[in-house]
Amino acid sequence: MISALLAGATLLLLAAAPPGDGAVPTGEDGRVRLLVELADVEPPPLGLSAGEDDAAFDALEAAQTAAAADLDAAFADVDVDGRFETLALLAVSAPPESVEAIEDLPSVASVTVEEPLELLLSESVPAVGGDRVIDAGLDGRGWTVAIIDSGVERDHPTLRGRVVAEACFSANGDCPDGSTEQHGTGAAAPCTFNERHCGHGTHVAATAAGAAASTTSGSAARGMAPGADILAVQVASNEGGEIAIWPRDSLRALEWVRAQAATRQVAAVNLSLGQGSYGVPCDATFPDWSEAVDRLDAAGVSVVGATGNAYDKTGIAYPACLRNATSVAATDRDDRVTEFSNMHPGVDLLAPGTHVEDEQAIVAAWPGGTLRQSQGTSMAAPHVAGALTTLRQAQPSATPSAHRDLLKREGVPIPFGGTTIPRLDTAAAHEAIGAIGEDTEAPGPPTAVSATALGADRARVSWEPPASDGGTPILAYEVAIVGTSVTSPSVSASLRSITVTGLEHGQRYRFTVRASNSDLVGWGEPSAETNVVIPKHPPPHHGFVDVPSGVYFDAPVAWLADERITAGVTWDRYGPYATVTRAQMVTFLWRMMDSPTPDWRAPFFDVDHGAYYADAVAWAVEAGVTEGVSSTRFAPHAPVNRAQVATFLHRMSGESRVTGGHDFYDVPDGAFYTEAV
Repeated sequence: MISALLAGATLLLLAAAPPGDGAVPTGEDGRVRLLVELADVEPPPLGLSAGEDDAAFDALEAAQTAAAADLDAAFADVDVDGRFETLALLAVSAPPESVEAIEDLPSVASVTVEEPLELLLSESVPAVGGDRVIDAGLDGRGWTVAIIDSGVERDHPTLRGRVVAEACFSANGDCPDGSTEQHGTGAAAPCTFNERHCGHGTHVAATAAGAAASTTSGSAARGMAPGADILAVQVASNEGGEIAIWPRDSLRALEWVRAQAATRQVAAVNLSLGQGSYGVPCDATFPDWSEAVDRLDAAGVSVVGATGNAYDKTGIAYPACLRNATSVAATDRDDRVTEFSNMHPGVDLLAPGTHVEDEQAIVAAWPGGTLRQSQGTSMAAPHVAGALTTLRQAQPSATPSAHRDLLKREGVPIPFGGTTIPRLDTAAAHEAIGAIGEDTEAPGPPTAVSATALGADRARVSWEPPASDGGTPILAYEVAIVGTSVTSPSVSASLRSITVTGLEHGQRYRFTVRASNSDLVGWGEPSAETNVVIPKHPPPHHGFVDVPSGVYFDAPVAWLADERITAGVTWDRYGPYATVTRAQMVTFLWRMMDSPTPDWRAPFFDVDHGAYYADAVAWAVEAGVTEGVSSTRFAPHAPVNRAQVATFLHRMSGESRVTGGHDFYDVPDGAFYTEAV
């Protein structure tokens, strides 16, 4: 049975037959566009994108090729326009009288007649708490929002440098280069055949992620996620001077965004387009759209859809009505549902769509480097897409449904039809997860930091949480190599160690770890430094005649000599049983740390400033390794005992937290060296 698939635009009131009147919508060429679903074909699993399971995608392509051959053999006047990467569909053009015959082919499960979809900031960002979130550093930085629309002016002052990838899908061949598909810089340039509506995508992009900027029309306010990158997709086709967005183009755009999400951190995709009026959910009516949205949801990408502007209070447009889409209707300056908004009790969120303060509509970017007022659910949806992007920045591992539920739970309840629908309050959502708040401070430094060599090119750095989290839960950790600009990517708050690779054998490395509880205050102070030496090939023989080959200290002595930590007591003698003085011990440790230059002289009267150990003692005091035997004496020539050695090493390692005890009867509780032992 033929079903009418109402494909989306931003409610441009196209001259298309309303669903259910029996008419078959055609293009200007008099042909119908069809989505042909293949019979007995299993699409790849939701969690996969092309390249992740060659067998699954090869099988889909083979089935599509076979079905296309069937169509070519059966019909002389039917054209296969293209296939889909993840959906068991073919895009087909045909005379209206051929539709039922196509559906009768054994390789065809069903035929859907495409009907084009419609395209459905002044004070609006602060009205939903956006300014507080942005001022806290949660501006979407590091994440990407996708805009599937009429095109985006990449060089607009509010968007310049932010569009990181572009594509175009236009069934009528209205991509910027005149083709039906285009990729690369300029591919998503705004359409030009309808001055009134071709700027729609630029306006939507700026509402979601525009930066504050000066334009030829005045100063532009920032959008909801002004630090985020943008994926821009142009899906407009020219139908008699009006914008038509054919379903095949929107579905391919969703596939393209899913493919981009395999290599980019895509937080949300905005669909300010749609058509019709449906209950929630409507997945059974639009199974292909449902699958496309579910694939994005499985990839961690939130899909945001506008409910439509047809004044209907009993149903909303598709694709907003799909189960895994976040549906957004519009409110006015008085926080009331606008008259034009399509509504349904199942709508997820409300957001500003018109009449904010003394403005008549939402002011945002328009092609030509200008600004323009516009209103509609199209303007409401990108507020939510931007808000979801900032939430992914704050909670990178959360699912789309978790963040949708968070926004619904923390939204401002607005009366509608005997119930309430939450109006977006992005600040309240961030407060609920501890990402912003008046009492939030930077977390303290992580504790018990240690490093262990794992081979010739790697080390494991371990830590325990800070003593203070600053008032909100730790969200991430970061490991840095001291003395370099090298840092690890931020890692989950649940981790307690990472492996650092790419190290050089024989080199000494020092690491610090720091924690973050939100971007409100940034990262906390780094931990104490931890020291590790990456093993290198066995050092040459030390040459000391008093160190027998194979004795337990043979290899360590060779290492000491090779690292120039000690040269022995003479050129050929190490003196393995000689007593070590306190001056010698701190000198060994100092050299082991690459002989750092201290900031101050040692504060002890018995440490001559010209002595070989003077800098070592000064460093040891600054590093907290020793406090001297008194406030004025270090006793450099006194012997160092095992208790003191243990204490020096423990302090040098950052006084790592002790998780167990010891079995030594001669180490009493409470001694200065007990914790170290």
